[in-house]
Amino acid sequence: MIRRAALIADSSPPPRAGGPTRRPSVFSNSLSLVPPEPPTERGWAGAADCSILVRSPVGRRVIKVFPRPIFLYLPRSPHKTMDIPFLIKDLIRTRDLQTWVNRRFKDEHRVPVDHRVFRTVSTHDGMVYMLSPEVRTVGDAAARYRLAEIKKDDIVIDIGANVGGFCIPAARRSAHVYAVEPMTADELRRNIALNGAEVTVIEAALGDRSEKEIAWGDEVRRVPTMTLDQLKEVCGGCDVLKCHCEGAEWSIRPEELDGIRRIELAYHPQKQSGVDPEVLLGSIRSHYVVEWEVVDGHALLHARLMEK
Repeated sequence: MIRRAALIADSSPPPRAGGPTRRPSVFSNSLSLVPPEPPTERGWAGAADCSILVRSPVGRRVIKVFPRPIFLYLPRSPHKTMDIPFLIKDLIRTRDLQTWVNRRFKDEHRVPVDHRVFRTVSTHDGMVYMLSPEVRTVGDAAARYRLAEIKKDDIVIDIGANVGGFCIPAARRSAHVYAVEPMTADELRRNIALNGAEVTVIEAALGDRSEKEIAWGDEVRRVPTMTLDQLKEVCGGCDVLKCHCEGAEWSIRPEELDGIRRIELAYHPQKQSGVDPEVLLGSIRSHYVVEWEVVDGHALLHARLMEK
């Protein structure tokens, strides 16, 4: 089966009838990423798919189908990028696309993406995100969290939404999605707008209602915090909870889980801050059918409320 494109040609309209013929191009300002199956142990920002498409005046056609995906790694430094003009010149000089592809794009070859050329990435399910260092979390969310049991009328709270890897796909299933994010809220809003998603952003962190300092990359910021009960009150309840908040999950009191049907939790035993993790985890085990998993070194919990 041929999956989605790895590199999609530029999206400019075809020339008018009688106008000059435009050669098919390989690179564009949009890149399509598909998660590897299974995810690599080294972690990944996304994986290009098994085919390259080009757009010519008569439409798209598949140029090369790879036996396995090419893994693309998005560098944090904008200086460590692929020299796109060099590659295009090299392709023209080679004259044989098959030979060029075989030489330049090896299986699991690290291909850093030039942020100056590629502006957005699209996922295998059609979501679009701004290309930034944080976009790697989109692939992480796809590998870690489960969306299948979200219902149309569910209230979904995504704590630690980052740039929208969970909440934006969730908005396709539910009309009531709330994204709680204190650090990357501006980029999150841009991604929500790109997808036309109905997601409400709450610019706060999970905590005990006091302000706290959060370090993210090179930035340290004082942010307001809200308890899970406060968030449920603001959102009108919670049916599905996704939580990835770097240790703040231990501030959740067991009674705050009342009414929540599904839990997708990344938990951090090493970031307990003196709190006994068994208080929360034991309560979840008592009331939910739990599946435990480790993905890319992250401990995950998938919980479904027991039927009475």
